[in-house]
Amino acid sequence: MRRLAQIPARRAAFTEESRLAALAQPQESTGVLVYRRPDFLQKQTIAPRSENLVIDGAALTLSRGDAAPRHLDLTEHPEIAAIIAAIRAPLQGDLASLEQHFEPRLAGSFDNWQMVLVPSDAAGRRFLRYVVIDGAGTDLRQIRIVQANGDAQRLTLTPLPP
Repeated sequence: MRRLAQIPARRAAFTEESRLAALAQPQESTGVLVYRRPDFLQKQTIAPRSENLVIDGAALTLSRGDAAPRHLDLTEHPEIAAIIAAIRAPLQGDLASLEQHFEPRLAGSFDNWQMVLVPSDAAGRRFLRYVVIDGAGTDLRQIRIVQANGDAQRLTLTPLPP
């Protein structure tokens, strides 16, 4: 985690596969994930349709196409804050933040590691089963999120120059 904390900014191309119980086929999207210290995270989806998700501190803004942006205060939505922490805290190298929401388990070596995050309280488990993050060195390579209802997302990341 200490080495992850030393990276001030990063960008990665992503491919996301979402498997939702309500849909017969998985949905795929592509875009760019951007992180900047101390707590800025942007997920800009390019295809199949434009979407921009920006998290800056506890403020979340979601913009889709020409629709008016939606704003959320993450302090009022702890279930969403936990999922954001599962992605942002490893990028920050912030184990303490992960431990606020999860029971983190780390396995492997620096060159090939895996972190499993299981919600640490009943409220978190009502919304989320677990998150698995695979990495190599200071790069996150894949993030798998499985929600309590069985819906699942897999984000595969390819590092880009900052």
